[in-house]
Amino acid sequence: MAEIISNLLQYLNIIYNFTFWKSLIIMAVLSFLYFFGCAFVPGLKKKLTSATVFAGLLLAFYLSQVIGITLLNRSITEEARFDLNLVEVYRIALNGNDVFFTQIIGNILMFVPFGILVPMCFVRMRGVFRMLILSFLFSIFIELTQLYTHTGLFELVDLLNNTLGGVIGYILFILPYKVYEFYENKKYKNILDK
Repeated sequence: MAEIISNLLQYLNIIYNFTFWKSLIIMAVLSFLYFFGCAFVPGLKKKLTSATVFAGLLLAFYLSQVIGITLLNRSITEEARFDLNLVEVYRIALNGNDVFFTQIIGNILMFVPFGILVPMCFVRMRGVFRMLILSFLFSIFIELTQLYTHTGLFELVDLLNNTLGGVIGYILFILPYKVYEFYENKKYKNILDK
């Protein structure tokens, strides 16, 4: 376990190699789009409270980091590269290859905040199926951009792991609400029974 954590930290150190200014510009643009949407776009309009402002800034920061890690710090290759083999990657990882295992865990963990922050910012995006679709679409955007710009490897396994991470994040987001709702309904029912 210690070796996996060490590999994960080393992996983060390698991939987190883009400038602060690029990240700040992306965050500023995304924040502007979020707040503009909250103020003027029908269906997204909502009252800006300190909680919605904080959630919006967190989402913008998170998205800027994901874009930086997956797109901005990659070197351009001569040709587009892709790997459509799902089973082989998991087989290698499960046979003890820590690098492959670390990449799988890293791709899942990278999308967990997506599953938490998106429904926090956009109530209409709540629901496991919606988060599954949204996580898949964001992941396919990253993978296709990497393929088109020759800045990464289009991997089917990344699509699956990222989507899984988004759904796990959504479950972590919604579970406390459901538990609270359950106990509140039970408490209310107990009061009525008296």
